[in-house]
Amino acid sequence: MEIRDDISHYKSRKSIKYNLFFTFVYLMLIFPEFRNIFYMRMGRFWRYLLFWFPPLSTLHIWTPSARIGGGLYIGHGWGTVINAYRVGRNCVIGQNCTIGSRNFKEPVLEDNVKVWAHAVVLGDIVVEENSNIGAGAVVVKNVPKNSVVVPAKSSIIRMNGEKVNILL
Repeated sequence: MEIRDDISHYKSRKSIKYNLFFTFVYLMLIFPEFRNIFYMRMGRFWRYLLFWFPPLSTLHIWTPSARIGGGLYIGHGWGTVINAYRVGRNCVIGQNCTIGSRNFKEPVLEDNVKVWAHAVVLGDIVVEENSNIGAGAVVVKNVPKNSVVVPAKSSIIRMNGEKVNILL
């Protein structure tokens, strides 16, 4: 069951030493991002827990649970939207990420993909296994496996009303 893989992934990343049951309770109490994953996986049956364990309102998971592999880890779900066609096993998604459609076609994240803070992955593309999408990157084309994608370097283009080009 994927929820066990999700718990195990959180347990290893957060160095939690409890057994499966107490780890689950700890995650439900402390990590609202985990609650969103749990409710997405378990469906409407668990909705009565919403009063005591509310999900994170700024984390939106629109991909159906059946198309998200086990071991999903969401670091900080603030401002994060996940609308992928499929998300592979053991994926990591940071805060304020957008994984969504472009022209009504969603991306595919294969196994062990990491999408770091403020990254954007859009459209009918495939991010192949073991790839990293760096913080602030915008990805609209396929990414081969074992790749690292980073955004362009920042630069100052205007200073004191004059055009300049100073790399930071």
